[in-house]
Amino acid sequence: MNTGADFIKKLRPLGCAIVLMCFAAFLVMCFTSGGDGALKDYEPPQTDEYYAGHIDELVSELNGNVLPLLDAGATCSESDGRALVETGSDSFFAVRRALLEHFDDSLLSFRQTDQGGENK
Repeated sequence: MNTGADFIKKLRPLGCAIVLMCFAAFLVMCFTSGGDGALKDYEPPQTDEYYAGHIDELVSELNGNVLPLLDAGATCSESDGRALVETGSDSFFAVRRALLEHFDDSLLSFRQTDQGGENK
């Protein structure tokens, strides 16, 4: 008898059912957990097509209304025809995820900075 079969024999049917239910609950939790929802009710005032031709207005919208909700230290500027969002490493992925839920990725670039404000 190998190790796996011995383990299952010791668990018995009820123990196996409990282990399978815990595993199923774990998978459900992993695949359904959402973000923090900081921009849950946010609707951009313009469309992505409009912002593609008016990057300066996208930068103003992000700096004025969006980034303060996500990360007080995040900044946005225009770079190479795109809005460049710079944020610290501790909130980089959360800010990126929230922005990409509301704006097209062709409009945005992201740069991660360390705590001192230097680029990585």
